[in-house]
Amino acid sequence: MNATEQTRFDTLYKRHLRALTRQGMSDKTIDGYALIVTVFITIPRICAAHGR
Repeated sequence: MNATEQTRFDTLYKRHLRALTRQGMSDKTIDGYALIVTVFITIPRICAAHGR
């Protein structure tokens, strides 16, 4: 991700976490969602680095 994309992602990610908190989700549920988002962001970069 370039700097602009990273800034946008960070803003949207924080907004999403706040929304989950407002909805009354437990900390473990929020952690689970955070893990999924991190995996979805990381996998394409790993694949690109390995030429896949």
